Amino acid sequence: EHPDTIHASLELADIYLDIARYPQARSLLDGVRSLLDGEQGTQPMSLAFCLGMLGQLHFEMNDLGQAESCLRRAHQLMQSQPISERGLAATFLLTVVCTKIGMMDEAQSILQATGDLIEKTRSAPLWQQAHCLHYWARFRFAQGRYTEAENLERQALASLEKLFGSAVHPWLIGNWDSLGTILAAQNKAAESEALFQRAMESSEQYSAPEH
Repeated sequence: EHPDTIHASLELADIYLDIARYPQARSLLDGVRSLLDGEQGTQPMSLAFCLGMLGQLHFEMNDLGQAESCLRRAHQLMQSQPISERGLAATFLLTVVCTKIGMMDEAQSILQATGDLIEKTRSAPLWQQAHCLHYWARFRFAQGRYTEAENLERQALASLEKLFGSAVHPWLIGNWDSLGTILAAQNKAAESEALFQRAMESSEQYSAPEH
């Protein structure tokens, strides 16, 4: 299969995932996965992206077993590839799935290894550092370590605000919402509600036609 065709199929599947058209997304992703598996590793990055999206699909449908299987294989494939946004997304979602199914030690191990890899990357982009901090925060929150989670999420948010300035971006919206959840668990209602409100209003702004 021509790489451009595979790329187009993955991009379309990504759109279907964004709008929750899961049957259409799965049909495309299963087709791409079958093709790439048949090519015996000639396009590892594309296969990793495909598996990452399949993992996301299964996660959103609450099929954690299938999500873990797809995301684990995507993570393994990405170990020999340059750091990428989609690769990190699959790795970090794997830590979320591991946490949800009680594999806390493995989730922590993956987070630590990924964080070490980012730190070793010369001039690692702020978004990579912010993503790692955000998922550490989610992990600590799942452990009930709310103060640590809050500190990590605030660090992640500071990095993203430095990166995007006053612009509205989905990553910022997600971090505001996450920090709001962490603060709510600590009965810090005023700041929590303000963050939820900011996230909601910014989400509406970002979803406006000009975006």
